[in-house]
Amino acid sequence: MCSSDLVDVQIVRVAPQIAGEVTKVQVDDNQRVQPGQPLVEIDSAQAQTQVAQAEARKSQAQSQVDNARVQISVAQAAYEQAMADEAAAEAQAQNAAKDLARFRALQAINPQAVAQQQFDQAQAQSRSATAQRDAALKAAKAKADQVTAAQTQVAAGEDQVAAAQQELNAAN
Repeated sequence: MCSSDLVDVQIVRVAPQIAGEVTKVQVDDNQRVQPGQPLVEIDSAQAQTQVAQAEARKSQAQSQVDNARVQISVAQAAYEQAMADEAAAEAQAQNAAKDLARFRALQAINPQAVAQQQFDQAQAQSRSATAQRDAALKAAKAKADQVTAAQTQVAAGEDQVAAAQQELNAAN
């Protein structure tokens, strides 16, 4: 074998950046190629499908964020209403407690001045008003928690939008 019969060969592994069916080969066997030179054409249908799916996921995530933002407004309005209800219940509870205190004082001075039925009714009114106030406080707390939950949904949704955008960028 003489030195002119030797062939210098370099074998390089080639891998596509996307998966798909090869539709056209743009080089011949043993043809010398340059870095970056296209070697094959790949059917873009699968890549286009991935882009469309990524766009759909991003759109869905954005819709969830928009919905959660609306829920914040709704929950905030409900919270403000619950706070107003609590203030009204507090005023009624204070008024009922004052009435009961007056009846007690009057009964202590002159037991005959206040009928037992009137006194019992004042006690019941005071207990009822206090219970309504306590319920209104709990309702206001629940509405505040709903505002917080909606805010958390917005934050989580924004993270999903960002992840979907990264997926879309990769698909593109």
